[in-house]
Amino acid sequence: MEPILAREVAEQQFDKFCDDFDIDRDTDKMKEKDAEGFNEEKEVLIAAFMDGRLELNENSEPVYKPKRPGFPNPLTFREPSGADLMAMDRKKSGEDVGKMFAMMDAVTKSVPGACSKLKGPDFKVAKAIMVLFMG
Repeated sequence: MEPILAREVAEQQFDKFCDDFDIDRDTDKMKEKDAEGFNEEKEVLIAAFMDGRLELNENSEPVYKPKRPGFPNPLTFREPSGADLMAMDRKKSGEDVGKMFAMMDAVTKSVPGACSKLKGPDFKVAKAIMVLFMG
């Protein structure tokens, strides 16, 4: 598939997202493992920007249009608030994946369980956004 955005423009969008939400992207200051993880998440998001499925709205919030069927509307990822973090408290200790999806539902203002239906590349993009927000 032909990219919709040039890589350079996609990287600018990624940088804008990081700047507007105070996401540290100085990998020289990160532990090696953290820098590798950051770069992996960055590449997922740059690819999503390039294929036109990820955009920033007027508030610089990532808006993602899932590839797989099942989501009629795009997901808008808002900066997590304390209330969004508290959504994880409803899950038991050890339910880390459930906690992540509960917070993802809260951040996207989706009905509970909606984000757990994300598949493959859609899940990877949503996870990358959440990892950077929580970084």
